[in-house]
Parts: sequence; structure tokens; C-alpha cells
Amino acid sequence: MTDYKKIADGDPGGDLQAAYEAMIAETEQVSRGEYRVTDKMIASALGLAAANDFLDAVEMAVPARVTSWLKSGGIDVNHVDTVSTLTAINPPNVVAVLAMGKEAVSKYPAMEITHLEKARSMRSEDRI
Repeated sequence: MTDYKKIADGDPGGDLQAAYEAMIAETEQVSRGEYRVTDKMIASALGLAAANDFLDAVEMAVPARVTSWLKSGGIDVNHVDTVSTLTAINPPNVVAVLAMGKEAVSKYPAMEITHLEKARSMRSEDRI
């Protein structure tokens, strides 16, 4: 089912074609669900120096067991306890590491220009 209110709320206005093209290019970050990252994945994403700074800060602040998890099966960067712990520790690049558990998806999947046109019409008639 098409969410015409969401489309109308996101409509930048102006030329229909330009607005449509801008909207279909929009993405939003959503959780990948359980997503485990290891120290090697962090190094690959951040580079060796930045990963080293991040891992040093984490290793100084958490029990050795957590450090061993980072080296083996990884830690779930979308788990509420992981997020709150890393946020509290606030190591360098924590935002980038937590973002590894997110992915960009289309904000308006399967939207067609006719949907935008109808949303504009419905908005102008106060139906949404």
C-alpha cells in the first residue's frame, strides 16, 4: 500500500519531475538486525591507525572477555548494551563503528511519479 502522506510530507515541491528524482534518490539508515563486527572488520573499515585508536580505547574500558569477542565472533553493534557501552566509553570513531550495523535503503521504495502526483493532489484537497 502506498503511503501518500509520507510522500506528501517528503515532497520538496516545485517541478514534478525534479521533485520525483530528488525523492527517489533519498535514502535512510536502517538497522541490519544483529550485525557482528570483529577487530579485522573495524580495521578494514577505518584503516589501521584509526582502528588501533578505537580498539585501544575499548580494551582499556571493558573486561578482557569483550576484547576476546572482538577478535573471534565479533560484537553486535546493534545490540542495545553494545551501543550504550560504546557510547559511554566514547572511543575515537565510535559513530563510524556503530554505523557498520546500518545500511542505506530507499526512503521511498517503489515510488512512481504518479504516486507523487496523487500525493500532491490529495494534499491540495486536504485529504491527507
